[in-house]
Amino acid sequence: MNADAVIVSAGKGVRLMEGQKKQFRFLDHKPILAHTVDKFEACPLIRSILLVVGQEDMDYCLREVIEKYKFNKVSQIVPGGKRRQESVKNGMDALPKDTDMVVIHDGVRPFVTKPMIEDSIHSAIRHGAVILGV
Repeated sequence: MNADAVIVSAGKGVRLMEGQKKQFRFLDHKPILAHTVDKFEACPLIRSILLVVGQEDMDYCLREVIEKYKFNKVSQIVPGGKRRQESVKNGMDALPKDTDMVVIHDGVRPFVTKPMIEDSIHSAIRHGAVILGV
């Protein structure tokens, strides 16, 4: 089974009303997005990670998140759309053709755990689909 993650983090963070976007703000000495990617990187059931970020943030994300924290499972960084659903579609369209299962997660939700990810995948196998909410 090939499970690939699409982590959507193309938001502008306008409600935060500060200069830096939420996904790149630091939490415990590293960007929030890096904390989120960490969880999927550590999950053996996830084959690859595709990040969806704003077009203007693609180079920054590559340098300051992917390369800096040495994430090996990130296969692509894809530009997001104007709305979340467009960003998810862009990520889905860029997945490998042999993807069996897609795990979609919000890049600014870093408190997901490896057991949550694994339980979601196992539940999706049993039931065909699953939504995790906390």
